[in-house]
Amino acid sequence: MSELLDWLLSPVAIRARAEQFYTYVSEGRSAYFTLEAGRLEPVADYVAAVIRANYPSLRIPYHARWRHFGDRWDRLAPRFQDGMHPDEVARIRFDLAVVSVLLDAGAGAAWRYQEAETGQVLARSEGLAVASLHAELACAPKPGLVTPFDRGSHADMDAATFLRSLFALRGYFVAIADAALQRAGFDALRRLGIAAETAMLRATGGVNTHRGAIFNLGLLAAQAARLRQQHGRVPSGEAVCHAVRDWSSELLAAPLDRASHGQLACARYGVAGARELAAAGYPLLREVALPALRQALAAGMPRNTALAHTLLCLIGQTDDLNLLHRGGWAGLRQAQRLARGFIAAGGAWQPDWQQQLQQIGEVFVSRRLSPGGSADLLACTWFLHCQERQA
Repeated sequence: MSELLDWLLSPVAIRARAEQFYTYVSEGRSAYFTLEAGRLEPVADYVAAVIRANYPSLRIPYHARWRHFGDRWDRLAPRFQDGMHPDEVARIRFDLAVVSVLLDAGAGAAWRYQEAETGQVLARSEGLAVASLHAELACAPKPGLVTPFDRGSHADMDAATFLRSLFALRGYFVAIADAALQRAGFDALRRLGIAAETAMLRATGGVNTHRGAIFNLGLLAAQAARLRQQHGRVPSGEAVCHAVRDWSSELLAAPLDRASHGQLACARYGVAGARELAAAGYPLLREVALPALRQALAAGMPRNTALAHTLLCLIGQTDDLNLLHRGGWAGLRQAQRLARGFIAAGGAWQPDWQQQLQQIGEVFVSRRLSPGGSADLLACTWFLHCQERQA
């Protein structure tokens, strides 16, 4: 028996079982998994990009549950381990790791823990804003936009560029939410945003991947945290959007970068920019994106499908500054017309919706059209939806 168990734990046995599972799925016999062999190489490239973005030197630490505790064990241990037998300390550490795994698996989104020494509230929702940006990046197909599988209309960026940016922004959304909880003024929040933009540009070599998300998602994350603190419950997405209007005067009075592509488009075409939309409480999120996403998810759409559907709803209704910058009025109107036609025909409820979006994407790429503003709003929509689920 021991020899059999040793063999089952060996790399040879693991690879043999993996090969059996691969064959089972590739033959279409699994009720739970499908295999798209043509995407294996792009997925491998995506995983490699994640690794290189997080560990540029390729000195990768072992993954282990114990590493999740960071330095907290060193602070906890003196309370009870003095004079304790090493075997008992080992049992305590083992129990702690097991309970941690079970909490992650079954506690649900509402679990919270306040660390007595620091007062820091820890939760499974930490990093929700960054997770929303990851969800936006992973959504595919997205006409003209970067996905893990193609560059869209962009020659200067790919999924790896976005990942470097996301790793640089990991602390920003927590910082701006903490600042809002401490009743920091708008100028302090703005400085955090400027610092985050600097970090993004440093990580990407000067490529703007998330400037709009830093602004919009930062404001929403700050107000979501503030409303939870004020009312002791999770706010609706609409309430978070309305709360951003508390800063309307500061938003409209803040200095502008008039040389940015967005501001140049605003000045040339006379349309509202990001700060005007924020000062108005994000009507596009409240009236277009959130209802579309909720309807799609309630109908049973998978996340990726629902996000793609919501994106096209946004493209059809948004005066996207990135589309204006790249294609002028003609490019914007063409993108809106294609998006509205897709939605009017049934959107992602159509059986061939992916093929249709790929065809729209070909049109976008041929004209270098990229709805980056709509993509930022999509990430904001997913964030607002997910934070509602934290109740």
